[in-house]
Order: sequence, then structure tokens, then C-alpha cells
Amino acid sequence: MQQSPLKALSNLTRYFFRGEALPAIADVEGVRLKGEEPHATPPRSARKRQDSPRQRLAQEFRGLRDTLSRDPAQADEQMSLFSVSLIRDLPEASPLMNDALSRLRSGDDPSPALDRLAEALDGPPKLVAGPGDWTPMLWPEPAPKTAAEPDMPPEAQP
Repeated sequence: MQQSPLKALSNLTRYFFRGEALPAIADVEGVRLKGEEPHATPPRSARKRQDSPRQRLAQEFRGLRDTLSRDPAQADEQMSLFSVSLIRDLPEASPLMNDALSRLRSGDDPSPALDRLAEALDGPPKLVAGPGDWTPMLWPEPAPKTAAEPDMPPEAQP
């Protein structure tokens, strides 16, 4: 029966010479994951931004409204396909799309139903931190300086 190389090495008589190290049995640096990697790393790039289904549908809906203003006959087919996307990705907005489709097919103006659908696709209002545009000014703007008022403080004037 043949012995493994490690077993054969352990059975050998060892002679230790001062200042000389024993030969390495294993690549210690490789086992400890130290040192340089032998391959070149590819250049890195940023990931593409992942839009939520709601954002993707809202963008597609804007294009659908443009098509509706140009060619209502073509928009009917696109609205039907968009309705299927809504059923899959955002089922709560699907009845609004069905209402717009029924209005378009009956010859009525689908704009009110499309406006409600646009509000549903934009989602609930988001609270933005900080004062809004409606906030009144907290202090008045300084009055413009006249020729009689110097730019220097009084203690620095000659």
C-alpha cells in the first residue's frame, strides 16, 4: 500500500540545520489568501438604476398620452396592452384604465379617467423635509445701501 506524501514526510528522519528552513509542504500564502491575485480585474462600472414597476408604468403612460393626442386609433391598441401591464404590475390602477378605455371606445373624452390614472401612477404625495415653497419669509431682505451708508462697520471708519 502506498503512503500519502504527507505521511511519508512525517516518517522521515529530520535534521535541522541552523539558519535553514524546512521546505514548505503547502503554499501557506495561498491558503491564507494573502498576496496578489494572478488575474487582472476588469474595469468597474456603475449599475443601471432599477426603476420600480410604478415608475416604469408612469413613464410608459406619458408616452401613451402623447400617442393619444396624435392618433386616437393607434392609442386604443396601446392602451389595451398597457391595461394588461397594469393588471400584472399594479392591479389597483387597472379599473381606472378600463374606465378610460371604455370612454375612448364610446367616443367620450377619456381625459378625466386618464388624469385619475396619472395620479394613481404617481403614487401618494411625498413629504419633503424642510420648508416648502409656501413658507413665508422669516425675515425681511436687507434694504439696499445708499451712498450715505458706508460698507465698513462704525468702529473701522476713520
